[in-house]
Amino acid sequence: MSPTTYVIEWTESTFPPVLGEEGSGFASALALEGNFIAVGAPRDNRTGAVYTSVFSNGDWLLPRKLAGQRPGDGFGSAVDLVEGRLIVGAPLEGPAVNPMLEVGTAYFYAFNPSMGEWEQFGPTLRSDEDIASLGGEFGAAVAIGLSDLPRVVVGAPRSNVNVDSLENGRVYTFEATETDWESLEETPMFGKGPYDKFGSAVDMAKDGL
Repeated sequence: MSPTTYVIEWTESTFPPVLGEEGSGFASALALEGNFIAVGAPRDNRTGAVYTSVFSNGDWLLPRKLAGQRPGDGFGSAVDLVEGRLIVGAPLEGPAVNPMLEVGTAYFYAFNPSMGEWEQFGPTLRSDEDIASLGGEFGAAVAIGLSDLPRVVVGAPRSNVNVDSLENGRVYTFEATETDWESLEETPMFGKGPYDKFGSAVDMAKDGL
């Protein structure tokens, strides 16, 4: 029996486009679920931003903006959106003890329908923040999965194993508790060789696998 062939033809939508500011890097990252969209703009107003909007009655409703914490953090370089939950990567943000160092972070938000606002859940997600993770760009790739409690996966593709094995890359997985995050493994997953940049892209199924 010969295989069945399907032909799909894409046609341009007549819906109005969502536009960002010039030079903001708008749409460097985006996620879409149903009629909800999240768009990253990592150079927006220097701090970076994520715009979220709902498509209704033939138009995009006024976007809601989440702004980064500090200039140059790259907030909005990676985003994912699942069932009213949003994760945003800021791969150039520094650690709390020394913001001048670049390690990277990720922020997790839940949408509060009664307030119509995004609320951050738990503390900011961070890597090991050891010497080998400096410049690792934790948050360059992010994804959400849903199990009994939310789970997330975060890539840090420029993390090192040690001074002799550079940019192997790391991937971290976390699960939410009531107020915090716990790592799902004792140590992150590492790339096998130097410059593999393991973790440049990640995804997670909705059941958290």
